[in-house]
Amino acid sequence: MSQLKTQSESPPDMASAPERDIIVWTESLLAAHRPYEASQYAQRLIERESGSAAGWRLLACALCELHDLDNGGRAVERALQLDPSEPLSHVALARIAHKRGHVAEAINILVSVVNQSGNDSDEAWFDLARMLMVAGDWNRLEDVVNRASCSDSVHMAIPRGRLLARTDATAAIDLWVGIVNDASQPMGLRWSVGFEAVRLLDRVGRYLEAYELARRLHSGSAVQPDVDALDADVQEQLRMITRLRAERGVRHPTNDLIGIGFVAGLPRSGTTLLEQMLDRHPAMVGIGEYEGINLMRGHLVSRGVWPGRLHELSNESIRELARSYAMGALARRSRKAKWVLDKSVATWCAMPAVATLLPGAAVVHIARDPRDAAISMFLSPLSPGSFGWNQDLTLIRRVISMERALMPAALE
Repeated sequence: MSQLKTQSESPPDMASAPERDIIVWTESLLAAHRPYEASQYAQRLIERESGSAAGWRLLACALCELHDLDNGGRAVERALQLDPSEPLSHVALARIAHKRGHVAEAINILVSVVNQSGNDSDEAWFDLARMLMVAGDWNRLEDVVNRASCSDSVHMAIPRGRLLARTDATAAIDLWVGIVNDASQPMGLRWSVGFEAVRLLDRVGRYLEAYELARRLHSGSAVQPDVDALDADVQEQLRMITRLRAERGVRHPTNDLIGIGFVAGLPRSGTTLLEQMLDRHPAMVGIGEYEGINLMRGHLVSRGVWPGRLHELSNESIRELARSYAMGALARRSRKAKWVLDKSVATWCAMPAVATLLPGAAVVHIARDPRDAAISMFLSPLSPGSFGWNQDLTLIRRVISMERALMPAALE
């Protein structure tokens, strides 16, 4: 969970290492943007010591980063049952609330934490500043940055730079690039701050500098994306779609749980803007990038039916998975509406799952000009674990080609 830890040299022995060593190692994995591995260590710590509040908290943080908010929420509730006064568990609760779109609730939780914990709640200060920054609440953000006990910390550089950029873009860029050039700073921090500089350079028209800095940041990534595996999956889906066209007599149970809509497209294609526009209609409510699609597809993979054997699913299994998705979607509504809109970027490569499990769902495919989309993805801090292919324009081109082949066929 911690943004303040750097990774240790070697993992602890889970059988004999003190709990504190395992906690520090798991925190270092989270700081290094390795949430899946962090979740494994947290789960093993819980198996060893079920009453470990820190273990449940770390599991919640890892699941939050993996967008598994339902299980993450249950984990943080368990952590708070074991230790209700632990500030970091309340920070984890705020993060989950924020990812569910409950921004005001998340900010209120963090305000309570910093007021109660004072100088011992640096992470709460950092998260509060980040959430106010995302909300565009510049006056409160300035108060937080100036008031926080950690206001001089390099970890407050992003909100401090965002405030500075409103009046002096060059000074903000210099602040962030200085951190990128400081090899003593954690790589995760340099990566995050670096892409802040990339986006600001692009916004002020310093395009070549933005491109070169993005290229430099990508070159430092240890993630090697397996685009061949994604391509093989897409090709299998296309073959399955061809078979389905010949089986139009097949009928699946009707989904009458809720009106479900998807805004489908690659990252940086405009899904957020379109969701916000549609959310203005009283009959529709956006739920952001709900992790339900990934979880649904994961269940299909674990059952051995993805993607070529979806027809073997029983009606009972279809209803079970559909209900699980719908209940999670309902929990993310900020208000009641007839339709929920999911803009998960996983939708484009899970269309047969949508067709099989959520019949009647509406899908809007948004496709940005591929040249604009490619550059935007390259200049963006997409999660290396999920979108490592954005490190290279050639790989980005391959993925765009896959999406442009799969989506029309699936929708047709």
